[in-house]
Amino acid sequence: MKIIALMLTWNNIEFFKCALKQALSFCDEVIAIEGCHLPNYPLRSPDGTYEYIQSIKNEKLVVINIEKFDHTIPNNSQLQCHIRETYLKQSKYWQPGNWVIHWDDDAFYFDKDLPLIKELMESTPANVISCKERRFGFNFRFNVLANIEDFQASVMQKITPGCHFTAPSKMCDKNGLIYIDRLKVPEITLHHYPYVKLTPRAKFRWALSVAKGCTSNKITPKLWDDFSWEKDEDILKQGQLFKSIVGGSEIASVNVYNGPHPEVLDSHPWKDINDIRNLNE
Repeated sequence: MKIIALMLTWNNIEFFKCALKQALSFCDEVIAIEGCHLPNYPLRSPDGTYEYIQSIKNEKLVVINIEKFDHTIPNNSQLQCHIRETYLKQSKYWQPGNWVIHWDDDAFYFDKDLPLIKELMESTPANVISCKERRFGFNFRFNVLANIEDFQASVMQKITPGCHFTAPSKMCDKNGLIYIDRLKVPEITLHHYPYVKLTPRAKFRWALSVAKGCTSNKITPKLWDDFSWEKDEDILKQGQLFKSIVGGSEIASVNVYNGPHPEVLDSHPWKDINDIRNLNE
């Protein structure tokens, strides 16, 4: 059994360095795809990500620099599928029985959980492994936590004959049906920091979504700018607004997290920042 990590990145170097380090330590192959596929933004990461990824010498790492894409693809979800389909199938381990982790460049596991994940991949008859997810925004405390019945992090899938993407982090089996044989592992929590971002990078996410057909995200940048609190407890009073910004289903809970973070983030420079937006000033 081999494990492939598929990681898209652009202009997110502080988290990307940590994510790449962890993925390389765990996976047999890491396919890192660098670049922006929105025409009005720089193709290469302007924050040093491009130069950093070029400097890594590791036989597990496959670096792919996006050069051009079919911008006629009508929406962001389909575009993400196209990117993943195009490059994942170039993996030398793309064959039934191996596993794919859709490893976001700002998503992390505790060290103790990685051996368990590998053990489960080797032993489970299921084709999908799901865990819980903490999705952070504005700092390393405010987050949405997936309910035990709301497994957001369905990002580990076994390759089956003929499988292909139907959404950025979901595969179909060979008969065109979404995998339903899912192993839920509530004792593992993925820590995900998609909105602990500098404001220009956060707004890029919504701009990309809007440009590719998701008009519901037009209002989100204003929510981001206007969101405020005086003390941590205030986050609980505006949980629905917070979920509107960072994502999360109705049954997911907004909370203030004061526990440990994955060890690979121990030296992250933003751990103690109260409001990530202040770094833009």
